[in-house]
Amino acid sequence: MTIIISQKNCPVPEKNNADIVLDGETDFAKIAAEAGKPDRCIKILAGTLNGNGGFAPDGSRYLRPGPGVTIMGAGPGQTIIEAAGSPCRIEIPETSPGVTLGGFSGVGYFGIQNYASRFTCEDVEIAHTLDGRTYLPFGKAGGCTAAFMNWGRDGQVLSDLVYRRCTARMAYHHGFSCNTTGAGAATFQRVTFEECQAIACGSGQEGDGVRDWSCGFDLIDTGHLLGLTVRKCRAFDSWQSGFHTDGSWEGHEQRTADLLFEDCVSEGNGQRSGTTPAELYQCGYYLQDHVTLNRCQAKGNRKAGYLFKNERPKSVVLASCSDDGSAYGLVIEYGGVGIIARQFVSTGATRRALQATAIDADLEIGIVNFAGDGRPVLLGITERLDFVDAPAHAADLARYRAIGRPFSRSLILEVPASVPISDLVEVHPPSASAVDLSGVTVRVREDFGPRPPVPPAPVVTAGPISGGVVSLTMADGEVEVYELVRQAGVNRRG
Repeated sequence: MTIIISQKNCPVPEKNNADIVLDGETDFAKIAAEAGKPDRCIKILAGTLNGNGGFAPDGSRYLRPGPGVTIMGAGPGQTIIEAAGSPCRIEIPETSPGVTLGGFSGVGYFGIQNYASRFTCEDVEIAHTLDGRTYLPFGKAGGCTAAFMNWGRDGQVLSDLVYRRCTARMAYHHGFSCNTTGAGAATFQRVTFEECQAIACGSGQEGDGVRDWSCGFDLIDTGHLLGLTVRKCRAFDSWQSGFHTDGSWEGHEQRTADLLFEDCVSEGNGQRSGTTPAELYQCGYYLQDHVTLNRCQAKGNRKAGYLFKNERPKSVVLASCSDDGSAYGLVIEYGGVGIIARQFVSTGATRRALQATAIDADLEIGIVNFAGDGRPVLLGITERLDFVDAPAHAADLARYRAIGRPFSRSLILEVPASVPISDLVEVHPPSASAVDLSGVTVRVREDFGPRPPVPPAPVVTAGPISGGVVSLTMADGEVEVYELVRQAGVNRRG
């Protein structure tokens, strides 16, 4: 059944064809009452409706669609839900799979929270500002973890979540996020972001900015992510990183598999936060394992264009990616086992074009207009880049820098003119005996012939989840079995 809803200020012909005409005073209450009925299609005509107008049937300002409900506006910037005084949210309950939202803008204290599978959100824009310049103090009004938020409870599996052409602008905290409510770990499967944007996300108001980890795309915070596609998305001017997966540590076990990024751009992230946060992530792409990036770009990020904490072997591939003007072009920390980077180009890096520890690496790095004081490449170091420049972690940084790390196999450095390897590569002193430079080659850009083809991405297939256990089949046929339960402990970064 289709219900057409008209704004108070719609033209008369459209009002005459509407099933419900809003009055500007009880707008939210009327829409909430209709949205709770299963399998309805609600079409909201162009105009601005009052998100603080009345209450849902349960007395809240949570619009909770029933299963299979579709809510469509006339388009972002045309159908506008404005919550100027207090929070108003669309919340999809776990019991309402198959909900579709699309074609509207939410401004002010507005957010979308999804707890269900088979959720689709298309052509929606959310801005936590009323004047386009000032972040609203959402934290003082109940908080908002992300403009577009996916929540799962411990042990729950949320599947088939799709966001297309959605924009989070000046989000109070994250732009987009997947996370677990309370203790434990949810699992998110087959998550897709296409042509989405996160612009100036993170207000710096969480914990006075010191404990603010706001990212454009907080792809997985607490929990597991099995199957992700991020295509033609853009993160710009995030408080911390543009694209972020949180990783594993004691008390925060996380599994990822089959993560794919294509034709994405991450620019200017971490610049507003400076050295304010306790930990300084501030990268274009801050990622872990089982991930492939094709034709992605990073530009002008405060820390690294790309940072990988690659602990699981043979699970990271970069193909035809680039960084322009970030402090570091590419950083590989911890294991870096079998990491592949082909046709990667760092332009104008101000600290290092490449900083890495890796075993059995296969790297092809172009270096253009290096703007740092030292040599463009530093091998054999994991210093926890989020601790660099962070006053609270000076002792931790020194401890990491004292540890020797290995580097081995193949590194091709492509440069504009022939220079000795010693002019390009520095070995971290504690790693002198662990870094093998025999596989390092310098290649002049104008001289080399056809490039070898970029190897196919290592496919990691996640099997069905049964009893909280999932099997991951690696590209070489090896099967790893993981229990999707977070270890006991405190959920904190670092």
